[in-house]
Amino acid sequence: MPDEPRHLAKSADIVFTATVRADELRFHGTPETEVTFTGEPGERSTSCSTRRNLPDRVTGGATYRNIEVEYVLAAKLAAAATPPAQNG
Repeated sequence: MPDEPRHLAKSADIVFTATVRADELRFHGTPETEVTFTGEPGERSTSCSTRRNLPDRVTGGATYRNIEVEYVLAAKLAAAATPPAQNG
């Protein structure tokens, strides 16, 4: 994992990780992917993946064997400028 995601994951408030493995994987077309982060009052987020036997840009119609993808999404939440009102 690159240094920035690793550093953020260690100090993140939220971390999501997933590992996918397959003996064989075939894409009928070339996928279009996008990762977008939103939030209030603000956040610092990152994601990254580590792949084995699967290129960053797959080719439609190609068959990939013995693949593994590790994905990490990490977010560090910013403090609100004004704390929420306490009831009671």
